[in-house]
Amino acid sequence: MTTALTTTQTTALANPMPGDQEWRTILSMAGTLVKSGLLPASIKTAEAAAAVILKGRELAIPPMQAFSHIHVIQGRPTCSSELMLAILARGGCAWDWLKDGSTGEAEILFRRKGFREVSGRFTLDEAKKAALLNKDTWKNYPASMLRARAIASGARMIGPDLLAGMSYTPEELGAEVDRDGEPLKAVHATVTVEHAGETVDTTTGEIVGPGPREQPPRQEKPYFRYLKRCAALKAEMGDDPYYRVLTDMGVSHSNEVSEDDTETMTAIVKALEAEKTLAVIDPQPTT
Repeated sequence: MTTALTTTQTTALANPMPGDQEWRTILSMAGTLVKSGLLPASIKTAEAAAAVILKGRELAIPPMQAFSHIHVIQGRPTCSSELMLAILARGGCAWDWLKDGSTGEAEILFRRKGFREVSGRFTLDEAKKAALLNKDTWKNYPASMLRARAIASGARMIGPDLLAGMSYTPEELGAEVDRDGEPLKAVHATVTVEHAGETVDTTTGEIVGPGPREQPPRQEKPYFRYLKRCAALKAEMGDDPYYRVLTDMGVSHSNEVSEDDTETMTAIVKALEAEKTLAVIDPQPTT
């Protein structure tokens, strides 16, 4: 069932940039909410709150719901698996749980008109390979974590247009999360500068220690660069050749590769790029 959008939501989608009056309202709302102390700990400034409100506006999500489910991790907006399902449902997607994670495997089957069925899947064996099982949340709530990963895996394939760039959960991008996928603490790139003999975190404004040297921002993990590249190649190549290459490489989905297995990541990207180049040089005849 597709949920109808309200007039306000439809207006936000039709006008992606807020007008002057709406922008002033957003800034005023952001400032008041930050002062209230009721927002997640990761949102420390009115500017950060306004950014979350704007991202929610792009997706026709009310501000307080956006604060509950949208989190900026390493400079990238992410959302909870719960919000992913809500956005997919609004876009006409339906799903069935094939395995709920209680036996060490979670699998969800997505259906969407005009698309082939997609299965999102994640197992404890995959979590072990990705060195996730030593984390407290994975130890305490393995079934919940498996379901969240399975949802995100399938959502990226069935509805990237609906998710509008928020196709990863905070946990997938390195945040420590609770059972519901909420970050336990902010994850951000820290840039420090010398000021009056002190080192200041320019993200939070907090003094983090002495030292005159400037520290570079944290580099994005190779695993996330790999996933981004795979997603871009899939969009350029199309599903059939993309999954054919993955099958030849011995995997069903790009995220099945261990986060530490850079050799396999490199091999998969090279194979995909070679297939893409071959398709351009020697395109298949149309029938």
